Amino acid sequence: MLQKFDISWIQEYLPASLDIKQTILLGSLGLAVFSSGHFIWFFMKPLFSPMRSIKSPPGGSFVLGHMPISRKVPTVGAWHRDQLRKYGHVFVYKVFFNQDRLCTTDPKALQHVLNNSFIYQKPSENRYILSRLLGNGLLFVEGDVHKRQRRIMVCQGGKY
Repeated sequence: MLQKFDISWIQEYLPASLDIKQTILLGSLGLAVFSSGHFIWFFMKPLFSPMRSIKSPPGGSFVLGHMPISRKVPTVGAWHRDQLRKYGHVFVYKVFFNQDRLCTTDPKALQHVLNNSFIYQKPSENRYILSRLLGNGLLFVEGDVHKRQRRIMVCQGGKY
């Protein structure tokens, strides 16, 4: 037999005008609204991205973006090189679920991004996968841990 859980202790924390069923209903409704807001923002974010004004190759599916197109070329990186020839030093392409990725070969932009890792953090999905494969080294950690590891590398590099 199923036992009923005693949740009468919740009553003392609720306002007198609410009962437990109303509280559970309101909590569930709040959770649903909060979750749907994040879900909608995930798909709306590219519409408000500052990268939407940067040149981008046409096509690409909503789910896979330009990934299938870039994987069909015979040599690694050939698709990116072709896009750099077409659009110059900077272009934006789509990845999974219509998310934007910036590709640049401009030396000043690369220096700025690499020197300001607090502002320009790698996507969390990529960081997780790469750290599982290669460990939490200097390339995949962010923030204070990255700063500390970089200082150690600079100090050690001067002694050899």
